[in-house]
Amino acid sequence: MKTLLLFSACLYLFFTTACRKEEPVVKKVYMDTVITGNPSPPFHGVTTIQVQNYVNKLYIDLLGREPVETEMTEGVNTLKSGSLSEASRLMLVRSLFEQDEYFQRLFVITSDKMLEGVDSSSFQPEMRCSGLP
Repeated sequence: MKTLLLFSACLYLFFTTACRKEEPVVKKVYMDTVITGNPSPPFHGVTTIQVQNYVNKLYIDLLGREPVETEMTEGVNTLKSGSLSEASRLMLVRSLFEQDEYFQRLFVITSDKMLEGVDSSSFQPEMRCSGLP
């Protein structure tokens, strides 16, 4: 008898406290809906991180090293002051071409490329003539 009473109480609770259809959790949002309190972040096309990456890659490719903090700041300011135009980019690249580090790196790279695949036996006659063992 107790089990029948307990069973009927469980059935009663099950059917009376079941889920009810209420307002949906997900609402449809349309193109013309304005969400208040959610301003869009400022964006002007190219982020500062992208400009810094560009300057960093220029230094690595042309000078073989990363720029120090002042060089990074100067490079970013040069590009931003020129609105990232082709002229401002060319001015930055030319300033790197004029540095002694560029010519030293160019010498090392071209020397390595010229000597690549050359056997040391091809230099033996020249070395003997110069007095080297």
